[in-house]
Amino acid sequence: VITVPADFDQTQIDATKRAGEMSGFGYIELLQEPIAASIAYLNEKKDLEGTWLVFDFGGGTFDAALVSRKEGIMEVVDAKGDNNLGGKNIDEAIVDDIIFPYLLEKYEFSKTLADDVKRNNLRVLLKYYAEECKKELTEKEEASFYVDDPIIDDNGDSIDLEIDITRPEFNKVISKIV
Repeated sequence: VITVPADFDQTQIDATKRAGEMSGFGYIELLQEPIAASIAYLNEKKDLEGTWLVFDFGGGTFDAALVSRKEGIMEVVDAKGDNNLGGKNIDEAIVDDIIFPYLLEKYEFSKTLADDVKRNNLRVLLKYYAEECKKELTEKEEASFYVDDPIIDDNGDSIDLEIDITRPEFNKVISKIV
């Protein structure tokens, strides 16, 4: 079984099957990711019945499935996805809505952030740390956004960037995405 995003089109599905065949699989079954997650979960929760929504913010995709189980039979009511929405959008929101304002308030970054190329280069660097912070906030009420790469402000000075981000701050920033 190979899992795929819920919104894969036929070309993407065919390419995934070909990749599986090239890898030596004799038989390939493709399952949409939220459906595979539902099956795995229900395999452990054998007595669970009802209807629920399973959603997944993957790195680059958002997938959702409406699933029902009655009398031990699972039924997929519907599944859909968005290949242009995912965890990367949350990482960018942390950088754009928490980190950039902090840099503007505490340091001299107005020229860097006004320049599209420099802003994007800085965003790319900081997204890795935003993802780590996001993962930490999954289980904690507060996480440290700490960057161990050199960051140079508009004056050419190297800064140490460490910010504590709380879950309420995080939730506020991602609410527009969720």
